[in-house]
Formats: sequence, C-alpha cells, structure tokens
Amino acid sequence: MNLVRSAYKRMRISQLFAYNMTMTALVTYLDSQLARGRAYFTNEEALAELRLSPLALKAAITRLTRKQRLANLRHGFYLIRSGSSPGSAGEAVAV
Repeated sequence: MNLVRSAYKRMRISQLFAYNMTMTALVTYLDSQLARGRAYFTNEEALAELRLSPLALKAAITRLTRKQRLANLRHGFYLIRSGSSPGSAGEAVAV
C-alpha cells in the first residue's frame, strides 16, 4: 500500500513540475511577443516555438484565458491582454 502511495505522490509531483514548466514557457513566450510589438499569436506559431504537445498548449492557453491574460478572438488566434484587472484601462494592447 505504501508503494502505491509513493508512486502516486511521485506522479503528482512530476505533473506539477510539468504544469509549471508549461505555464512558464507560455508566459515567457507571451512576454516576448509583446516585446516585439505583437499582441497576438496563433496556435501554430506557439507550437512551433515552444515545442509543447498540442494538449499541453491547449491546457495552458485555457488557464490563461480564465485568468483573463488571453482573449480567444477566433479558433486558434489569441489576443494577449495586458492590464492588471479586468475592465481596467489599457486592457488589450492595440494591434
């Protein structure tokens, strides 16, 4: 029984590590896009640059959309939102 708990605990830690790496990679990518003056990106661009699995990218994008850091304008096309809170001035960067 302890062996099962230990394996489960290791699995949870590795999942947490993968989550943090994926989120960090995507947030860094978003910051680099904004630094280049681009406030948008597509799934294909992000997949090519980040080398994540499509499922991992989709999960990270969903999390950032819920946190209102991204806006999904069209399927696969996203607007990077700036501003600290929803409804604040300068919520979206002009494209």
